[in-house]
Amino acid sequence: QKDPLVVYKMEAYNLFEHLMFTINEEVTSYLSKGTIVFQDGRTLEEAREQRTDLSRVQTNRTEEETRAA
Repeated sequence: QKDPLVVYKMEAYNLFEHLMFTINEEVTSYLSKGTIVFQDGRTLEEAREQRTDLSRVQTNRTEEETRAA
């Protein structure tokens, strides 16, 4: 016959594992459905549209100087 304390601990551990799995699953589901809203009310998509166009940025070094550094 098994020790009741050992059975109790095993059952408690199994319930805890199930609880952690369920929490992780629910949090992942919640986060994947959510949208990020900035303090000024913009969504992530709107913020991406307003990114700075770096195609016209000028630097002080030439490409060769940058590679040598």
